[in-house]
Amino acid sequence: FFETFSTQIPVVHRGTWRTEDKPPILIRSMQACGALFVNTRKANKFVSETIALVRDAIAEEIAATVGNPMIQDYLVLAIVLLQTIGLHHEDKAHRDSSSLWHGMLVMVIRHTRSIERSRNWAPPESLDDFESLEAAWRNWGFYETIKRGLLLAHLLDCSHCVLFSGMPSAFQPIEFDMNAPCDESLWKAPTAIEWYALLSMPPPCTALSGVPMRHALQALQQPPSDFENPADILLLNKFTLFILIHEVLRKLYSQLHNYTSTPWSADPLSHALFFPEFTRILHNWAQMWMKNLSNSHLAKDDGDLADLPFVCDALPYYWLSHVTFWALHSQSAGWIGGMTQQNRFFVINEWLRRIRLFLKSNNNTPPDLAKEFKIIYQQVGEVEFRFSLGQCGLLSFFPER
Repeated sequence: FFETFSTQIPVVHRGTWRTEDKPPILIRSMQACGALFVNTRKANKFVSETIALVRDAIAEEIAATVGNPMIQDYLVLAIVLLQTIGLHHEDKAHRDSSSLWHGMLVMVIRHTRSIERSRNWAPPESLDDFESLEAAWRNWGFYETIKRGLLLAHLLDCSHCVLFSGMPSAFQPIEFDMNAPCDESLWKAPTAIEWYALLSMPPPCTALSGVPMRHALQALQQPPSDFENPADILLLNKFTLFILIHEVLRKLYSQLHNYTSTPWSADPLSHALFFPEFTRILHNWAQMWMKNLSNSHLAKDDGDLADLPFVCDALPYYWLSHVTFWALHSQSAGWIGGMTQQNRFFVINEWLRRIRLFLKSNNNTPPDLAKEFKIIYQQVGEVEFRFSLGQCGLLSFFPER
């Protein structure tokens, strides 16, 4: 889990991790995430059994831990980790059951009030001695872990809309009025002393609690005139930009779903308002991405662009947004909205694979995205597509190692 899964989806803070005070369900879920990379028959069986076991036991576990919010937060994290595996699993049965289970994940998060606790967390007031510093670091490590787990749940909600339903988000926008992930340098600090040293540095090191997500979302909506001066562009880390581009995708695919019931020709006013808005949003996101690349502090944190972790590798999803935007412009919107879940999963997965190949090629000529889409869609047709092993699933989204 820590050696491989966490390098791609850094959710659990390793520096402050202690196994002895964690619920067994969380430990088992983390082991399942690690087993995903073993990819043997025994490991795959363990993953399937863990998903079934946790789903059967979680309601009872939640009921038994009323009054212990920390344990309940860990139980929420366990469900989020398993949903991350299940929703992107190469096995269609796992994907289908995880899609149905998505509503349960949302209900558990609301029932435990984990988002509210994360939103109300405040940085420690006193770091006067080593004991208080160590306690503050561990308290922050727990907060950042749960916050990242909840933001991962938000990403799953966006993915559910994009890959499966096209329906509006199960979460309300105001529910995720919380802070974005902290910068990688703070996250990776191995000791409390090194963590404190980073906090004492001048900007652009972000605040301990991270940038408020509402500020990041508002920056996407700003008029172009607000981005003329580079100093006015909000500086965000790549994990936060990854979350933002998924929010853009969620809105785009919600529009695709709406198109199947109300084509643009039947609602020309929506058409006229929608396209300028999303042109501006994609332009603003690209400007924030470029500012991130030009910042030496964040560039040092993230390393080589060709070797970014999954949750920092946002550029393929930016191009996916452009492909989807093109589909809305064309007569293809109804095709996507009318596809089966199986075919839709394949088409989007294949789009991402081809986009990544293009980005790796360092080719300065943009691909003909419209032509690529049509080729992929024709491969699917109206029949269910059977995936070969390794063609889809969570591992196919991770950079090759």
